[in-house]
Formats: sequence, structure tokens, C-alpha cells
Amino acid sequence: MRQREKDRIRNRALFLESAERLFEEKGYSCSTIEDIAERAGFSKATIYNYFGGKDHLLAELIQEKFRGLIEMVTEVLVNENNPREAIDRYTALSIECMQQNIKLFRVMIAEGFKNPEIVEDIIHPNIFIGLKSLNEMLSAFFTRNASYLNPKLDPEELAFQFMSMLAGYAGPMGWICKNKDLSTKKDELLELFFNGALKKDLTLQYVV
Repeated sequence: MRQREKDRIRNRALFLESAERLFEEKGYSCSTIEDIAERAGFSKATIYNYFGGKDHLLAELIQEKFRGLIEMVTEVLVNENNPREAIDRYTALSIECMQQNIKLFRVMIAEGFKNPEIVEDIIHPNIFIGLKSLNEMLSAFFTRNASYLNPKLDPEELAFQFMSMLAGYAGPMGWICKNKDLSTKKDELLELFFNGALKKDLTLQYVV
């Protein structure tokens, strides 16, 4: 890789990190491209050259978060031969991602009350892209391992239900209980999931 390309990758990461810290400190609406440029130590024109504006920067920040998670869970779901272990690792990685980015999630939720069009035009569409990719990966995983599942359950629907269970717990808990370590509840969530998803002639308890 040429030095110019290395510099561009490094600068892009710096701009995203600077924007994220500012959004967490000041909120999205109160942060400007000038603020981001000053935090990163570059000119405003350079930020526009990379992202084209604050809205595009937020969209790329959301996509970047999902790309990191998708890369990690892809390796787990493709290479882990034990379905139980694969779901355990998927859950741990998902909760860790939620926990690491909880401040940014709170910013996006708060922004929705003040600026609904940003949520409709930028936040929701980019979150949907990430969740759709995760859902497709999980659906394919459950389809490959259908012999382990209750035959009454559709793998695609099961993937959606599993993701909803994780988000339904971690989202509200991260918003309400700001200092709670969500990873402590991973095994309880998995026990609930496995008890409903596995055939009844297999293990009924998720062994911690």
C-alpha cells in the first residue's frame, strides 16, 4: 500500500473518532464541521473532501460500527463448528459492541427528539443496512445448522427473533442503567434462547 493511501486511511479514522467524541460531548446538532476539524487538527475543507458534510460523516460512522461487528461475527459464524459456541460468541461480540458504543446510541436517540428528519434520512437507513447484513448472516447460520433446531422454527424468523431479543434487552438497559455491565446477563439470555430453540430431546439447560 502506498504512503498516500495509508495517510488517507489514518486520517479518515481520525476524523471519525474526532466526530464521535464531539457528538458524545456536545450532541450531533451542536457539533459543527469546524469543531471536528479543529479537534482532528485539520482544515474544514479537508473534512469536506473526505465526507462531504456532517450528515455523511454520521452515516459513515454508523456504518463503520457495523462493519467492525460484522467482520468479527462473520469469522465466528463461518469458522466455529459448534453451533452453541458460535451463538455464545456472537452474543458476546454483539453485547460488547453495544456496550462500547452506548454513548453514541444515546446521542442518536436524543437526536430523534430534536431532529426527526436526521433519524429518518440518516440514522435509521444506515442502521437498517447493518442489521440486515447481520440478519442475513444469522439466517444462513441457522439454516446450515437446522438439525439442531426445533423443526417448527423457520431459520430466517429465528434469526430475527434472536436479534430482537438481544436488542430488546441491551438497548433499554443501556439507556436506563448507564453503568450496568450488560455482559453479566449473556448466559441468562442464551439459556432463554436455547430452551426455546433447541429440540426437546436435546439438552434443556444452557450450561454456563
